Amino acid sequence: MFTGAPVRGANPVVLFVVTVLWAWLRVPEAARDTLWAEDGRDFLADSAAASAGSLWATPYAGYLHLLPRVIADAVTASVDVEQWALAMTAASCLTVGVVAVVVWACTADLMTSPSARGALALTPVLLPVVSVEVLGNVANLHWFLLWVTPWVLLHRPRTRVGVVLATLGLFVVGATEIQAVLFVPLLLWGWRDARRWPARVALLAGLVAQAVAAVSSPREEMAGAPGSLADLVTGYLVNVPAGALWADASSVGEIADGRLWLLALAALPFVAAGAWVLLRGTALQRVAAVTLLGGSVGAFAGAYLANGYHRAFYSTWGPAEWEAFSFSRYGVVPGMLLVALLPLALGVALGRRRRVAAVVLGLLLAVVTLAQVVQTGSVDGARAAGPEWTGGADAVVEQCETGQAEAVAPIAPGGPWTITLPCSYVEAHD
Repeated sequence: MFTGAPVRGANPVVLFVVTVLWAWLRVPEAARDTLWAEDGRDFLADSAAASAGSLWATPYAGYLHLLPRVIADAVTASVDVEQWALAMTAASCLTVGVVAVVVWACTADLMTSPSARGALALTPVLLPVVSVEVLGNVANLHWFLLWVTPWVLLHRPRTRVGVVLATLGLFVVGATEIQAVLFVPLLLWGWRDARRWPARVALLAGLVAQAVAAVSSPREEMAGAPGSLADLVTGYLVNVPAGALWADASSVGEIADGRLWLLALAALPFVAAGAWVLLRGTALQRVAAVTLLGGSVGAFAGAYLANGYHRAFYSTWGPAEWEAFSFSRYGVVPGMLLVALLPLALGVALGRRRRVAAVVLGLLLAVVTLAQVVQTGSVDGARAAGPEWTGGADAVVEQCETGQAEAVAPIAPGGPWTITLPCSYVEAHD
């Protein structure tokens, strides 16, 4: 997905290493050796039972998931069964590192400050809520692809290699993340520039494939009432600005129970940064600010309204419900987009040599970053309780040694989630 922007020197290498290590360290040690939900039950199990590449265009839950299926094929072809969980965790963290470098490269058109670009590129791994469920598994990599989409669309590739890589990257995005349709309006930006269109056509091709998959293999109807505008607004505040700043969901619940206005205030610095860009930025920078503001609200609203069984009627909650509040993964990318307004505004201020604005924005960004960093490790995540896959792999081997055709083992998050593997594969790769 690298697009041919200048990445000379050590900056992208350092950024990649820091991002991958930070992502890895944010996944609790026990969780690294835990297979998560679709990673095991669908992607790895399907790959083990089929030939490589044969399932890349096979929908799951009404959507295509190209990147997770490619990674699963690579893991089942090259990694011992007992190392699958670690391999999937590592693949996720490496992908997040690539995404960071792509964002850093693509923002060269937006701002000249390497520091501001680096801070923006690191946004996803600093967000406290990202480690609850999204980080460290391939089933949720589509969120990071959604995050990277607007940056690639706003960037103009400068070389033929950049055009090719952007084209391949955006096709992977389209064929993995159907929500990338949210950023299709950005195709109007620079629409006369022929160099931009191969990647844009590739994105559209991936999204058309998603539409075909949705029609041919429709997703199960999401049950539940639609929820009100008040539910949507309340849900946004407790999951997006709150999830961007706090790791402790119980504390957020306490604030939301009667003092929701405080969470609205928490969003104001980011909104103010976006407004400043709209006043002082170039045309491209203003488009980026509108994209971040609109994308943050739109991404949350779309996910909230499209997933009935995950929907919560936040505006009707009382003390008991807020005491049990937990963050939703649907707030992760909206939180990334909201927080990104600060480094974007800082980059604009530095580029225009607005010293006072640069100092204020720099201090705000430092405070937000410090608040996020000091909370690292305070969220165990949904996989921390196991079961660890090393024991599951041993159980699979033992079952196959008894002559069974298939072996079953539990995976996170527990309950009905299991992985079923053909013993013919297990025996061939033991």
